[in-house]
Amino acid sequence: EPRIDRAGRYVGLTMATPPEALYLWDWQADSIVWRTTGDPGIPFIHVASLRDRWYGVDWNLSQPYQYVVFDPVARKQTRIGGPTNSGNEYGNGNWIQHPADLDDQWALFSHFEGLEPAGSGWLAPGGMVYVTANGQRRLLGHPYTTITEAANYALASFVRQSSDGRYVMVTSDMNGSGRTDVFLVEVPTR
Repeated sequence: EPRIDRAGRYVGLTMATPPEALYLWDWQADSIVWRTTGDPGIPFIHVASLRDRWYGVDWNLSQPYQYVVFDPVARKQTRIGGPTNSGNEYGNGNWIQHPADLDDQWALFSHFEGLEPAGSGWLAPGGMVYVTANGQRRLLGHPYTTITEAANYALASFVRQSSDGRYVMVTSDMNGSGRTDVFLVEVPTR
């Protein structure tokens, strides 16, 4: 699962050994310059790619988990708090942002395993939540799909952002309606 740093210098790779570890490839050094421990530590998988940052979820903690930031420049991983919206989440942040503080970049996390996660204490359970490393959280909406990855991977609700960050595409069966549709959501700017 390669992830390209949106500043263009680094590629984050996750491997099978150790599972879900980050191998950081630096184009300028032409080598792997940093490795994390992976599972059972902080997993590098389903992360959002930003400029000099990747955001993810540490699901090796007790529920309701915490968001995490991987910083390739400082070569550190930091938990930034929770609760998260799910443990079965997918991070998306594939547009280039230019805030003065890199920790003000937004990433979108979505639940892809049915209507909402089991258990309690989640932030907007099953919702599509925007997150910054500086602690901002915004709920965009909820896909209202009952399809799980195990039932039909192709129809599971993996949220995708447009390259400019202005739109989000999501699939949904509208709470078990019997058909699956694609929805395009315009992201509010305020």
